[in-house]
Amino acid sequence: MSTPEDSNRHADAARAIRQRLAVSLALNWLGPVVIYFAIRRYTTTDATALAVSSALPLLRVAGLWLLRRRIDWLGAVALLGLGVTIALSVLMGGSALPIKLIHPALTGTLGLLLLASALLAKPLLRPLLRLAGRQGDAPAGSAPHPSRIGLYTGILGGLLLADALVHVVMALDLSTGTFVLSSRAVGAVFIAALIGLRLLVRPRRR
Repeated sequence: MSTPEDSNRHADAARAIRQRLAVSLALNWLGPVVIYFAIRRYTTTDATALAVSSALPLLRVAGLWLLRRRIDWLGAVALLGLGVTIALSVLMGGSALPIKLIHPALTGTLGLLLLASALLAKPLLRPLLRLAGRQGDAPAGSAPHPSRIGLYTGILGGLLLADALVHVVMALDLSTGTFVLSSRAVGAVFIAALIGLRLLVRPRRR
């Protein structure tokens, strides 16, 4: 049975997570759009403006390392991916396509790994939740019931893979400016789906 102190700690942890999510959404979702359209007129190619705006969310990687000496491994991989795609863009004569594809490359890979782990009955969602708990990004008791974690791992993997496929189609068919805006619209739908999954994952209180 939970005590009032436990309930208060859980509420404080949830409030802190919501605050971090708000900052993260502003930095990762809105910030790149504002920067892209603000600097596009001053750059010679779409690729340059897209590369600069895409680097904004990765400032969190540097901030975590400088302030807390903690490595955000997913962010570090994204930073490495951005460097590779910028190099490919230069080799392709300044094409923005490689930079557009960094997001679906990362989400698609993670989605496939999650789906494969669910099919092999070794769901990656469990260690990911443990890691999030150690880093303070998930409150205690937020893990799903062990009997359902494989299902939720598969659902999350499917969502990530669908998000990646939609982004690939948009990257190939849309202009860079339209892609930047459309990507955020798709991201909003994906976030809504994640919130729905989070509500399913959250244990029911007795």
